[in-house]
Amino acid sequence: MALYVIVLALKDFGGEIYSINVIYPDKKIKTPELKIIKKEMDLNKIKKYLGIELDDKNIVEYLNRKRMNAKIENNKLIIEYLNYRDDILSEYDIIEEILISYGYNNLKPREIKIYTKGELSKERKIINNIRKIMVNMGCIEIYTPIVI
Repeated sequence: MALYVIVLALKDFGGEIYSINVIYPDKKIKTPELKIIKKEMDLNKIKKYLGIELDDKNIVEYLNRKRMNAKIENNKLIIEYLNYRDDILSEYDIIEEILISYGYNNLKPREIKIYTKGELSKERKIINNIRKIMVNMGCIEIYTPIVI
């Protein structure tokens, strides 16, 4: 992906993009190979979770600022972008792109309507107890940052 970013930055400065074929003993690859990815997403879902009131024209404008071709047809948001953007997986990623383009500093804080108190899940408490027992038995703890 880094190659795509460098190549596209050079193109922005007026350069031209050429692909080459790299031949390995067991395979042949073409690089860089820029492709356009097209996705359709539910516009109502995006507007619901966006958290701010934006009209369709603004949504398209904000996505165009993020180097995405966007249009709205039949209540669907249709976006096209280059394949170097492997971080776009769902409507939530599009919402993030819209909010970044809109500007996080332009968002107005809202008052929290309900009070909640967080606590560790039952599973997490059990895992923590097992960890403490193992460390007290002389085991070495290796704690990797993974989602459990």
